Amino acid sequence: MHIRNALSLAAVLATCATARADPTSPAEEPLPPGVELAPATLIATVDGEPLTCGDLPEAVCKAGEFRARRAAAREKAFRAQLDDVLLGLEAKRRGVTVAALWQAEVAGRVGPATDEDLQAEFEKRRPWFEGKRFESVRATLEGLVLHAKLEAREEELARGLEVAFPVKPGASPAVSGPADEVLATVGKTQVRRRDTTAAMRRADQQVRVDLYMARVRVADGLVDERLAAAEATRRGVAVDELRKDRAAMGRLQEGHEVKWILEAPPDLGWTPDVAGSPARGPAGAPVTVVEYADFQCPFCGKSWPMVHDALAPYGDRVRYVFRNVPLPYHEHALLAAQAARAAQAQGKFFEYADLLFDHPEALDRASLLFYAGRLGLDEARFRSELDSGRYRPEILWERRDAFRSGLRSTPSLLVNDQPVPTGSDLGGSLRKAVDAALAGSGTGARRPAGR
Repeated sequence: MHIRNALSLAAVLATCATARADPTSPAEEPLPPGVELAPATLIATVDGEPLTCGDLPEAVCKAGEFRARRAAAREKAFRAQLDDVLLGLEAKRRGVTVAALWQAEVAGRVGPATDEDLQAEFEKRRPWFEGKRFESVRATLEGLVLHAKLEAREEELARGLEVAFPVKPGASPAVSGPADEVLATVGKTQVRRRDTTAAMRRADQQVRVDLYMARVRVADGLVDERLAAAEATRRGVAVDELRKDRAAMGRLQEGHEVKWILEAPPDLGWTPDVAGSPARGPAGAPVTVVEYADFQCPFCGKSWPMVHDALAPYGDRVRYVFRNVPLPYHEHALLAAQAARAAQAQGKFFEYADLLFDHPEALDRASLLFYAGRLGLDEARFRSELDSGRYRPEILWERRDAFRSGLRSTPSLLVNDQPVPTGSDLGGSLRKAVDAALAGSGTGARRPAGR
């Protein structure tokens, strides 16, 4: 993934979340590796020339407000965990699953965006849309507004549940402390520090990622400044004149070897709930590969055949599971995910997914119906399920679950709950992870044919 695409995706995912708590004063915990960088730290090379922290503004490589941001992130993560506890208690009281409660009381209560909602979102994001007209991005705005409305409705539900299950604060989650220390009591349920370990790790990780992305953003701009100066000299024009040529500025790094050396914080894994998800391979396979993807994501389309080609030689030793994550700003992704679920109901998920990933430019309703007919599905049933939004709450719950688990981009893959690097050699990274998991399971890793 090009660094600018990574930055864009990270920025949009970040703006889809809203903080719900103010930070508390953090204790002086040790800084994680990579937070404070020495001036000699290598960030990138540009045509072999080094770019170090010493070349960047001094504040960029310092810890800065890291501790305060970490405290705020932990408070926000803890608030989200308390909301999950509230939903769990209410689900238990009603005798339903948390997923069923959320789908009924959150997804089922959020209506379509109004014109006023869309116009407000458009005004807020004008710089992001880079001069595009309102009507041309209407569908994208609908997805972003829907995501915001779902979060607002879930918060409203959680606050209402505090009447039945009062929340009594305890020790601060923003600082370290004994594992059995009570951080809050929800109704009669105590939430102890050890219960929040995973959530706190994700919160800390996100702050480290935000810091890394901020540094890369600054460094990327410095790389462009260097290349712009060289290009302006080559053309015999002033740099300010070159900057007026947006097309040229967008192509500055083309034809140059830019290598990013600064390593991103390692991804964290998680244990996904994959019940009901489309899958290939036996449930008892020693290795389970879970892929999170968006049918409109171009990187997902490229990785789809790579993933399945890489896994094919392993046979029944690997189970593959697909999870839907239609990103809020992809205008057709949510409907495409619902169509894929309708195809799954007729036993043709993978055949249908092949068509969606093969034709990312044609994911409108008419195209989705066409693909159903092409595969010989019961078209009346398919159309009815698609138009009624039968699977919409389930898909939205899958996305919510992925975001809560720590997903930052699509595609994302887990091998036995551990993340797989999704770079240009995705197939090689996936095979390496599967081999290691098979070796760890004691089954032995027969090297796949053709490697």
